[in-house]
Amino acid sequence: MKIIIAAGTGFLGKNLEQYFTEKGHQVYILTRSPKRRNEFHWNARTLGEWKNLLKLPMFSSISLESP
Repeated sequence: MKIIIAAGTGFLGKNLEQYFTEKGHQVYILTRSPKRRNEFHWNARTLGEWKNLLKLPMFSSISLESP
């Protein structure tokens, strides 16, 4: 599965990336300062170039809010 983590270079994002990578998933990170092949520039206001590169069939999200 392809997984996108927005703002994924912080503590939580790095741990999520490691977890999903170890499970065999392709992980892509959206960041203001991309440095690695799996990181794409994102300014949090527009979709940016990464949307054309990934060609994902659909997006889903999980709410982390408490009930």
